[in-house]
Amino acid sequence: MKKLIAIVLMLVFIFTLTACGDGNFDNDSIQIPADSSDFEGENYQDVVIRLELAGFTNIETEIMDDLITGWLTEDGSVEKVSINGDTEFSAGDQFPMDAIVKITYHTFPESVESVKSDSSIEQRIGYSDDSLVSSRTDESASDTELAEEILTTENNEDLALLFENGEDEDACNQFVERYKGRIIEFDGNIAYMNPHADYDTRFDFLIYAGDYNEDSANGSPAMQFNNVSVHDLNLIGDDIPEYIEAGTNIHVTAKVDGIVNNYLILLTPISTQIRHSSESADISAEEITVNGTLNFLRNEYATISITGIPNTEYHISVFYHSGESTAAGLESNTSDANGNISWTWKIGGKTTPGTYHATIVGGGETIIVDFTVG
Repeated sequence: MKKLIAIVLMLVFIFTLTACGDGNFDNDSIQIPADSSDFEGENYQDVVIRLELAGFTNIETEIMDDLITGWLTEDGSVEKVSINGDTEFSAGDQFPMDAIVKITYHTFPESVESVKSDSSIEQRIGYSDDSLVSSRTDESASDTELAEEILTTENNEDLALLFENGEDEDACNQFVERYKGRIIEFDGNIAYMNPHADYDTRFDFLIYAGDYNEDSANGSPAMQFNNVSVHDLNLIGDDIPEYIEAGTNIHVTAKVDGIVNNYLILLTPISTQIRHSSESADISAEEITVNGTLNFLRNEYATISITGIPNTEYHISVFYHSGESTAAGLESNTSDANGNISWTWKIGGKTTPGTYHATIVGGGETIIVDFTVG
């Protein structure tokens, strides 16, 4: 019996040593840094970097050119990662260093460009001196690009014709094919502003040329700032609002990046400036009045009056420290035949003393009115 127990203990000891030995890495194997599900939805270039840094040497990318708007799925987001055909793996699993790693990602049709993981990664993280030279060359090319004449409707007939025949798909495609990578400058407007995918601070801006018109694009082609934050708009000028929203007229300087579905021209904003419409409301500091002053006491009524565009609907939002006010009197209103419009509401008795603001939007204008409560 003792002999049998000794044999069993010896077998357990041998099994334990074997199990411990499994923790030793094969020199030709790599430990995967994350679960397969962790890569899904990430940008494919970031995943390539991560896996190359882990040591994988045989990485391929596969394109799914299935995006239409990019609102639900972000351009370049990973659908799946397979390693030697295995699409389900866990962090810590081991694979051969030369395993075939295939990264499948989403992008737009007709704007597909071949991506080689080795060259793109070297340029991004600089594995060698050659890659650093390549990166500097790209920067020099960008400087040269910016030094080229900026295209406007005054100096470029093609851009002028595009803004007059924006619904012509052939005109849109021909313009992008000829001027992709060039800088254009024009007066435009934000027609729509939608959250990009599930983000709260990144948006897709639909841009039209000319002044905002809720019923018409004025012949303008559909243009888009895709997946950008308000910071990415690079707002300039003295009239930078606290909020950006649809209906705002802007002056745009942007790079032509491509086209989607033969009609949606993709732009990258270089600078954006708030502007007044060609039928600009006659508004000045003297004409914005709040009972003759911008100072109020709690439990009193406040009135904001402006002279805007005649017969135009305006919306007002008043913001306190606690958030937007829902007080009666702050509903949308329409200016009279002379453009005059006003709002009156009561400031609550529990409002914290301080400086606040009201935002008025209408007719392509955004007006910020500051006031204090004492």
